[in-house]
Amino acid sequence: MLKIGKDQKFFILMIGAIFIMMLFTPAQSFEATGEATGGTEKISNYFDSLQEQLVNDGFDNNLIKSIYGNSKVVFETKGVSLFFVHSEDRLDYDQYTVRSQIKKARRYMKKYNIELSEAETIYGVDKEVITAIILVETQCGTLLGTRSVLNTLSTLSSLFDLHVREKLWKELSDTPELTRERFDRKAEQKSKWAYRELKAFLNHTIIED
Repeated sequence: MLKIGKDQKFFILMIGAIFIMMLFTPAQSFEATGEATGGTEKISNYFDSLQEQLVNDGFDNNLIKSIYGNSKVVFETKGVSLFFVHSEDRLDYDQYTVRSQIKKARRYMKKYNIELSEAETIYGVDKEVITAIILVETQCGTLLGTRSVLNTLSTLSSLFDLHVREKLWKELSDTPELTRERFDRKAEQKSKWAYRELKAFLNHTIIED
């Protein structure tokens, strides 16, 4: 039987993790572009349907109203639009397989071995896979972006509402490579993904508060 060394195992797991990230998640570098306040709009009714859905799914009504009543919670037009024009096949994923990146990931694993081991035990995900994802998404915690996670996830989640989706389409309709069919398909996929992430994010922040 062919024996796979530790470096080879990590390399294979990292490639698998990169493939998963290409299918389901946006690149962190796109979230970090532009000014933090650029392309935002504070129009409360954009999140009305989203708030109703969150309450229906068990979140406290007063808490949700308090969150979305905050002036810092905005509809992130500019940041979210990048999810629709971004193309994964243009990114250089080979950069994550070079020796320096693998060394960086191993240093991260050594530094956070206890936390990664606990996560592996709790969630059943190999800590090498967890580290590979962290490497791709944040360069091992060194690139965290500048846009609000709450704003981004809320805006994407709200796209299940066709009126909200129409508003975003008007902003993007003059993008040459983006057809209405492609936009609707991505909006459907991204809103479902973002809503799951939003609920997890809110539950985490409530617990940690």
